[in-house]
Amino acid sequence: MGTLEKGKSFKWQMSSMVDKVRRGVAKTIQAASEGEVFDTLPDCDILGTSNRFAIKILSSDELKPSASNFTSIHLVIKDKKGNRQIAYNCEMIAAQGVVVKTLRGNTVMEIRLPDNSQNSIGKILHPAGSTLYKVEQIKSYSYGRKFMILKLGEPFLNIVNTPITQHNADE
Repeated sequence: MGTLEKGKSFKWQMSSMVDKVRRGVAKTIQAASEGEVFDTLPDCDILGTSNRFAIKILSSDELKPSASNFTSIHLVIKDKKGNRQIAYNCEMIAAQGVVVKTLRGNTVMEIRLPDNSQNSIGKILHPAGSTLYKVEQIKSYSYGRKFMILKLGEPFLNIVNTPITQHNADE
């Protein structure tokens, strides 16, 4: 392994460690306040104006070097009502999950895989790192799988599966 590769690996490890400490502090504060410090996600006003959104994968011609050899994937969340404007930009990042940002670049939430849960398929974190919601698969006797977002263990939002499409850059 060359010096440059060792430097990138060390930088990635330090970044990962700092991120874990930041999330640990946020989780401790959240637990100490009995879930009252981080109870909502910032910059989510647009979510209250529509009940349907489309998530589209953007085509990526540029390949950025990564310490983990993972190419980040860019997505957009569009409002399906009215003129279908882009509501949020997203990026799938190695060792971090999906980071959702406003059009101005402010982080709204992080979506990650679960740590140690049999029922949960993921979690939604406040930008400070505290888990606000868990995404769980609900048992269903009908065809297909059904998912629900839970807040403090209570049902909060249903998820409807739709096919994945790729968004063209010129749209």
